[in-house]
Amino acid sequence: MELYQIRYFLKVAETEHMTRAARELNLSEPTLSRTIRQLEEELETKLFERRGRSIVLTESGSILMSRASEVLKQMEGLQAEVR
Repeated sequence: MELYQIRYFLKVAETEHMTRAARELNLSEPTLSRTIRQLEEELETKLFERRGRSIVLTESGSILMSRASEVLKQMEGLQAEVR
């Protein structure tokens, strides 16, 4: 799992919309979708349920979201401390 995957995952979870998240991340939608799919494959679980044009977190996705937010905050704090 890479930090960029965590950032992308959190943005999709926040927006509940792949196209909107891709736009906010300045990525193409296929790139973002591929990254989320790779993360799901690596973790061997679905992180989102697709519902029409919107998506919602699965139970696994909710767990990852709470832990990923903590990890990202710690990494940003570490980067600031090292600088």
